[in-house]
Amino acid sequence: MVLIISLLLKSESIPLVYLPLVSLFVLAWAPFQINLSNGQISILVTLFVIAGWYYLKSERESLAGIFIALGTMLKFYPGLLIIYLLINKKYKAFLSATIGIGFIFILSYLITNHDLFYFIFNVLPGDIQRCEIVFGNTSFNGFFTQLFLHLQPYGNTIAFIPVVRTGSKP
Repeated sequence: MVLIISLLLKSESIPLVYLPLVSLFVLAWAPFQINLSNGQISILVTLFVIAGWYYLKSERESLAGIFIALGTMLKFYPGLLIIYLLINKKYKAFLSATIGIGFIFILSYLITNHDLFYFIFNVLPGDIQRCEIVFGNTSFNGFFTQLFLHLQPYGNTIAFIPVVRTGSKP
C-alpha cells in the first residue's frame, strides 16, 4: 500500500514527507480494511491504476497503457480509463492498453482451453437467470449481471432487489 501511495504522491508532485500521514489515513480507512479482511483483489487493481497514472504523468505512455490493461483485466471499471486516454489524445497509451488487453485475453483463452468462452456464453446467462447479484461486485461477471438485471431500491435502504418485469411499462 505504501508503494501505491508513494506513486500517487510522486505523480501529483506532492512531497514524500506526507507519505506517513497519508498512509495512516489509508490504513484507518474502512474500505481498505474491508478489502484486506475479505481478501479482495482491489488493492492490486489500485496498484495497477495508480502505476498507470504515474507513468502517464511521467510521459511514459506505453507503460501507462500496459498497467491500465492489467488493471482492466482484473476488474472491469479501470477500462473506463481507456476512454479517458482516447479523449485526451494519449494515443500511445490507448494503443498499448488495447493491445495489452487483447494479448491478455488471447493468452487467457489459450491457457484456459476455451473455458473463457464457456464462462461468457454459459455461466453468465445462468447467473443472470437465477438473479444472483451482489451489488458491490464489480468483477466481469458482476458487471454483466448487474447490466442485464432490472433493479429497484428495497424500501428505504441502499439495498436493491431484482424486479421481474411484465409486459406493462412502468
